[in-house]
Amino acid sequence: MSEPSTTERAQQPPEWSPFVERSDFERFWSLALAAAELHGAIDPRPDEGMIAIGEGIDLVECGMLNLAQSCAGAGPSAWEEIVEQHFEFLAASPLRRVGRLIESFAAARPHLRTRVTQAGLIDQLDGSALSLPSGMAFGLALDIQGHSMWLGDEHTRGWNRSSEELLLAGTVQVRKRARLRQRIERGFGGRVTRLAGSSLFSTGHLFDLPQHVGPLPEAGALVAVPTAREILVAPLDNDAQLVNDATATLVSAVTAYAEGPNALTPDVWWWRPGEDFTPALRYDGRPRFEGPRELREIFDRRFDMDE
Repeated sequence: MSEPSTTERAQQPPEWSPFVERSDFERFWSLALAAAELHGAIDPRPDEGMIAIGEGIDLVECGMLNLAQSCAGAGPSAWEEIVEQHFEFLAASPLRRVGRLIESFAAARPHLRTRVTQAGLIDQLDGSALSLPSGMAFGLALDIQGHSMWLGDEHTRGWNRSSEELLLAGTVQVRKRARLRQRIERGFGGRVTRLAGSSLFSTGHLFDLPQHVGPLPEAGALVAVPTAREILVAPLDNDAQLVNDATATLVSAVTAYAEGPNALTPDVWWWRPGEDFTPALRYDGRPRFEGPRELREIFDRRFDMDE
């Protein structure tokens, strides 16, 4: 199948959108803009799936994927009410009254959290973050009654703390306050452990996986973060089950990502403690192996996939 032309791509919804028809996306986006404008100056970014409201420390960057998924799952007649309620809730949110919490590190520390998000959201704030595959990043946010506000240099420059100290402080608070439920799921002859929580900061446990699933083998584990509220882990501890475990992880990741809400990425990564996360598996209509040579050697030609 040939790639769509420039004209055809222009007629399609953005990649992040759950809408199939361009007309549905345009109606949703129009409703979102109208509702957002009632609450301040806006900076719409349709290609990124975001509408920013306000300025300076009062800036709130609103990701639209979750709201779009809610509309896509409801009848078109309900969209206007869903969108208006979303922005009314946002306008009353504590996120718009954060000045006193960022006056000092001491005031902010109990509310600091780390989590995985699209790297572009953090880059726009010039914030300190750890890069992850698939266009993701591990960054610092403020938790205000369950709402998430990304922190950048403009918020933290007066705290006299390094980026490493800030990320560690956020991770420590996640360990204390963002609880995870563990469930082993079986499918396709393999198994994957789902670590899920009710908090948007559940993925702040990304570097704590051995505490939840036990010590990882030398080969490490396959890891996925399909949404903000869950992490999938499949330790590579059984050579006979590698392909099946990988398949179960990839299918679970793709399914969770598609269903949302708070979708992040359907990709599967490879991780060994003390090393960086690297790409492993991707699904773009069919599963594809994208891992490095070391991971390919671990699988020992067990995958029957295109490179």
